[in-house]
This record gives sequence, C-alpha cells and structure tokens, in this order.
Amino acid sequence: MRVYGVEPENNEMADVQTKQYIKLALKNIEENHEWLKTSNEPYQALLIHLDVLLVLCRRFPGDESMAVKTPHVKEWENTFNDWFKRCEKSIPQKYRAGIKESAEGIFAELYTYSTKLMWI
Repeated sequence: MRVYGVEPENNEMADVQTKQYIKLALKNIEENHEWLKTSNEPYQALLIHLDVLLVLCRRFPGDESMAVKTPHVKEWENTFNDWFKRCEKSIPQKYRAGIKESAEGIFAELYTYSTKLMWI
C-alpha cells in the first residue's frame, strides 16, 4: 500500500475509510428522510445527519464521492419543510425559529457542495 501525504487519510488503506463514512452518512440521511416523510413527531434526526455530511464535505472537498446531487438536496429540503409545517405547533415555540434557521443554513451550504450531474 502506498503513502502519499502527511494527513491521516493520505494512504491507500485510510483513503477507503473516508468513503465508508460518506456512504454511512448518506445511508443515515436516506433512512431518516424516509421516516420524516410521514412523521408527525416534533423531533427528527435528519438535520444532524446532514450536518455530519457537511463536516465530511468540508474536510474532503476534492473527493469525487462527495458529489451530493442537487435533486437529492432539494428532495431532503422539501421533506424537511413539509415535516416542519406539519409538526411546527408541536415543537416548543422558543425553538421553532432556531430550528428553521438552522435547517436553512444546512441546506444552503449543502447546495454549495451539490452538483446537477446525476451520474456521479
């Protein structure tokens, strides 16, 4: 196996591990996205999984497997917004605006990493 730099991921064995974390983040996003489509609960985990994906995007911006597809981001955003409209009154009032603002920031940043190319 080859070593090609000083960063923790700069060897062929570790390089594969970053892709595994990316796959896990996307799997968790999809699972939580599906649950959120029909949930009437005042809590959700989608935003934390999206935030973890952003951490990976920031840390490994050149990794081609980080090409988050714009249509997926839009679908995640629409699902979150639909859930928020359904459950807003069940969320404690003092947190509503902050949760919505947090979500808007996460989605805005995800769009900066997204691509319209569907084959990536």
